[in-house]
Amino acid sequence: MKDVETSTSKKYVLFLLMLALIVDATLLLVSLKQYYLIFDTSGWNSFIVFNIVVLTLMLLISKKKIIWLPIVILFFLLIGYRIAFLFMEWEYDYVDSPKGTETLIIKHRVATLGESHYSYEFYQKSFPFLMKKLPEEDVGITVYDHDSHPNAERTLGFDRPVWLNEKEVIFESKDGRKKITLNK
Repeated sequence: MKDVETSTSKKYVLFLLMLALIVDATLLLVSLKQYYLIFDTSGWNSFIVFNIVVLTLMLLISKKKIIWLPIVILFFLLIGYRIAFLFMEWEYDYVDSPKGTETLIIKHRVATLGESHYSYEFYQKSFPFLMKKLPEEDVGITVYDHDSHPNAERTLGFDRPVWLNEKEVIFESKDGRKKITLNK
């Protein structure tokens, strides 16, 4: 009876291991093509969380203590990663085209030490859970006068976008016009 139980648990562990390899390879290939999960543009949070879940399931099924080491290491890597970016967290804003056929995702954050430096990256929503990084250059804008440009929206001007058509939008930023062209 114990041999059947061991054989079944080995099959489940192998299945979870193969599933982890397939999902990791898929996420890696997708990120190499500049596609990201909407909730994870770093590309690493998904890997770490998914692998922690799979390793935990493998541990519960196999009841082996050796699997605890990778789980603990991945757990602390995830916590360390989150603490490192605690003070400069990325925020996301969505700008829909006039007809609602396209969505531009603006990823931004601010670093302040007297003046404020705003960093922006642009993505196009592709599928329900995927977005593609646009080839436009990322934008960095430094603000010295916080009265006229108090936040990221006003600094880039994405609080009042000017759509030329469903694929092109212009922002009147503090440093001039910034035109973003979405992929066809």
